Amino acid sequence: MISYTRERLVEDLVMGALMALGLTLVAALPLAFLGLSNLLQALRGRLEMPWPTYGELWLVIPGSYLVAGLIGAGAVFLLRPVRRWVIGWVLTGMLVAIIAYDTIGLALAVFYDPVGAVILDHSSQADAWALIPFMTACVAVLGAATGAYCWWRARSGNPIW
Repeated sequence: MISYTRERLVEDLVMGALMALGLTLVAALPLAFLGLSNLLQALRGRLEMPWPTYGELWLVIPGSYLVAGLIGAGAVFLLRPVRRWVIGWVLTGMLVAIIAYDTIGLALAVFYDPVGAVILDHSSQADAWALIPFMTACVAVLGAATGAYCWWRARSGNPIW
């Protein structure tokens, strides 16, 4: 029987925080290229993105990944009992993917001015909000496939991560 213990909660929260750190590191490369591009534009005398906006990107994106990681870890913890079955793994994968990627989508919509406008070029705040349901459907499919893969790994005795 799977039990809810403090140790498992801490384990899941640490895993969520580490996943958020990993996602932030992945996002750091494009953000660094954006900063380099901004620097080159500034040297040419035609800065398109103010430096405070660039700094806000570095706050909003890692912050939303941290929130997503901790909420996703809470979901993983709460869904432990249903992961006895493949459908539980699929549901967990879907929910975690939706939490992770919709948190970023929500951050871009809520902080549209100025952060979302930089990422979602040639769009409006209404476009950012309208993108969320489509994005949810897409990542739910990806999360379901990931959940099924994790179930297969767990069932075959291999580490999931």
